[in-house]
Amino acid sequence: MQLYNQLRKVAYRTIDTITPVSNTDIPKIIRQRLFSTPPEEIRQKAKGVVDEYTNYCIREGLIPEERPTKFREEFLNSYPFLPQVVSVLYERWGTIEQFQRTRGVLRLLSRVVSSLSTSNKQFISLGDFDFNNDSIRQELVEYLDPQFNGVISKDISGDESGASKVNHIVRGQSRGKNLGTRVSTAIFMYSHSGGAEINGATEAEIKRATCEPGILPAEISEVLNQFRSHLFYLVVANGRYRFTKDTNVLKLKVDVMDNLMQRDIDEREKELVKSNTRRIKELKAIFYPADTKGIDDSAQLKLVVMKSDDQSAIRQLHDRYGESDRTYRNNVFFLVPSSGEKVRFMESVKNMIAWEKIKSDPHIKLTKNQKDVLASELKKESERAVAHAKEYYSVLYTPEKDGFVSSRVKPPLASDVGIDRIVYEHLLDEEVVSHEIGTATLRTRYLRNKKIIETSDLLKSMLSIPGELRPINKGVLEDVITNGVIKGEFGLGEMEISTPVVRYFKKQPSISFEQGEILIHASLCTEADPEKHEPTTSSYKTEDAEDVVKGQGVHKSGSSSTSQTPYSATRDQLKFEFNVPMGQVNHIGHMLLNIASHYKNFIIQIDASDGKMSKQDIDMIRETLRQIGAKSDL
Repeated sequence: MQLYNQLRKVAYRTIDTITPVSNTDIPKIIRQRLFSTPPEEIRQKAKGVVDEYTNYCIREGLIPEERPTKFREEFLNSYPFLPQVVSVLYERWGTIEQFQRTRGVLRLLSRVVSSLSTSNKQFISLGDFDFNNDSIRQELVEYLDPQFNGVISKDISGDESGASKVNHIVRGQSRGKNLGTRVSTAIFMYSHSGGAEINGATEAEIKRATCEPGILPAEISEVLNQFRSHLFYLVVANGRYRFTKDTNVLKLKVDVMDNLMQRDIDEREKELVKSNTRRIKELKAIFYPADTKGIDDSAQLKLVVMKSDDQSAIRQLHDRYGESDRTYRNNVFFLVPSSGEKVRFMESVKNMIAWEKIKSDPHIKLTKNQKDVLASELKKESERAVAHAKEYYSVLYTPEKDGFVSSRVKPPLASDVGIDRIVYEHLLDEEVVSHEIGTATLRTRYLRNKKIIETSDLLKSMLSIPGELRPINKGVLEDVITNGVIKGEFGLGEMEISTPVVRYFKKQPSISFEQGEILIHASLCTEADPEKHEPTTSSYKTEDAEDVVKGQGVHKSGSSSTSQTPYSATRDQLKFEFNVPMGQVNHIGHMLLNIASHYKNFIIQIDASDGKMSKQDIDMIRETLRQIGAKSDL
């Protein structure tokens, strides 16, 4: 190669033991003993390479900003070796018992140089040590436990090693540069010394030991990330990477994951989802029902958690209850997984199961450090699995008039909020369910075109008919009825022989939701005597109350004839209706005055149609009524 042709040749000499005066002399002595080319000539030829590499390191942030000058000088002194090659061998390996600092370093480096004699490399880094070369490998393992031969074979060298597999995973411009092998080799060289306190390398040290122009530091980070699941004997602790004789628990976890049964994964998924609901009283959670009977047909709001987004199954569960039609269909919601979150969630579940299996397996013997790693990873994975579960189970189906409407439930940042609480808050925020209903809303929605409606039928319709208002409980409906009756928006009473009788109007009602209890349009109500608490009987007659809920048999006010009362000398109540022919209204004024003079309570009901009146004219009517103190629903 060019570098070594310039340096002329590697000198294999009989090496004498040398004790250098200071660490700064070591690189010079090593170069002097290995190469016959004069030092100044080497330094002169190295200047361009050193400047180029130093500038690259500065651009990529591999050396501190305040050290480029010092680094450049160190590299010039150690060239063709990067400075850390000499420092790692001399300061770390040199502390290992029986490893001769100078003699051992020179012998090892001479073999490294020889192995690279046909390459075109500009300089030599720790990642360039070829562990497929038996002489280099044995030179190193000679001072270590023989078990490290197995470590090198399994994780670093050879086509089947973990590092080789990572070589093929690397993407981008460094694909084909064997980054997995380079990085693992550098880590191995950093992993050994006579003092455990300095074993291993930080990510920054690894990058400086393996990067060169054309390699991005970010690619080294990706390689290190891949090592966690591909290398058996790599330990990562306190920010340092190192090889040991003990199995890497991270890799052990991957092997356990590869052998998990699908039923174990499914069961753990269900346990995870169930354990992350809080069983809130407002919304009953039902998990993975096997059949329609698994969802009770009751008035309570229900959240049904499904294993998959199976529309056919959802419709069947929603519409049927055993052999019968489901009665309460407006209060059943379905939560299903989001396909976009599946991979991340399942990976997290499998990770958690693997860690739990390793922890509970009595045949797996772990060191204290490995137990610490396991505990830390299990805690992190459990937290991730909970967060991912909330993101995975996030598609909500709500029953509406024309079918189900889907929405995406976004989990909050707070990690201690249960899945059922998250869904319930979503239903409130989107006004799918209501913790309060306005009196005007109830009146206009249910009494605009009807004069009466049974309270039990009203409640049942809200719970049964998809798309109707959904109070969170019966108390919400009770509150709005109470407020509406007190305000005079409508009355509350009961049916007596098909005739509505007002029991409460503009006063505190007592609500039972029993059969026959009805809401009555305000136009049919008069205020009962507050002292006698007498009910007011309306002349309005109705068909079956259930038909009112269904929109059948609805009467217009005044359309029913009153029951005939036999003639008597006096009548304590007068109720009748008549039409006024066009042009004859001026003839009824005297009659109205006559009637009003005989009764304390006098109510006139107007039913005008087949014409138009401007807003200005209607406002004038309102003003007239206001001035005379009349109460009106106009």
